[in-house]
Formats: sequence, C-alpha cells, structure tokens
Amino acid sequence: MLELWLFTSNHCPGCEPMKQKCEQVSIEIGAKLKVYNIDKPEHMALAKAFYIMSTPTLLIKRNGEIADQIVGNVSLSKIEEAVNGY
Repeated sequence: MLELWLFTSNHCPGCEPMKQKCEQVSIEIGAKLKVYNIDKPEHMALAKAFYIMSTPTLLIKRNGEIADQIVGNVSLSKIEEAVNGY
C-alpha cells in the first residue's frame, strides 16, 4: 500500500495547491493510495520525527517505509511520476 503524507502549514502559499494535486493523484490511482494531510504546527513532534523543515513536504511511504520525499510545490506530473515508481 502507498501513502502520501503531506506536511502543510496555514501560512504556506504552496500548500493548498499541493493538497489539491495529491487528492487528484489519489482519485486517479484509487484504493491502493491513501493521502494524509498533516498540519506541521499542530503535529510538530511528528514533523520533527521525520526531519520536516519546510512546507509543503510530501513523504511517499510504501509498506510503512519512506520511499521518497518531495519538498515544495511541484507539478502534478512530478507527483504522479514519483508515485508510479512504486
């Protein structure tokens, strides 16, 4: 199973577009992909555990392990390419 963990914050202008792109990828791929939107300030301990320094940061997890990390507001095709690699 694949999971997208998207760390965001309210003051981040790139976070909302990343949320929308991750949701779109989730719809395209279907049941084998789960998206979690995590507010970094609200879940600071979790962000620190994964060394999340800025938002948006996307962790791609496969079978519970971190497979990839994307920092910043990237294109939909970059997210799709990363997810399709797993």
